[in-house]
Amino acid sequence: MLLVTLNLVGLVGLFLGARALIRNARSAQRSARPRWMQNAAFAVGGLLAATSVLFVYPLGEGIRVVGFPFTAAFYEDGSDFIGHFTIPAYALNAAFWFLCPQFVLRLARKRTRRRAVR
Repeated sequence: MLLVTLNLVGLVGLFLGARALIRNARSAQRSARPRWMQNAAFAVGGLLAATSVLFVYPLGEGIRVVGFPFTAAFYEDGSDFIGHFTIPAYALNAAFWFLCPQFVLRLARKRTRRRAVR
């Protein structure tokens, strides 16, 4: 059940991250401010995406899971369970972690806009 929940969180995160990326790009076009925050979010997202293949966590006695939030592989007492969904899961994990800073940037921009209105 935990793995299903993590996969659902990953799908929601991909949707929200893609939406944030589009909104950040539109708001950067309209703004006269420098784009250093957008560029920093791309750089941090690229680093997170590159290191997403290293996410390994224990699930139980002798069980290790590779990939967060999408499960890419299982290792159970020396046996590995790698299948047809391993490469797509790695790609989804990289996309999820690349989009995470975009979502954070979107929240920050929304917060600063609310402060400016007050």
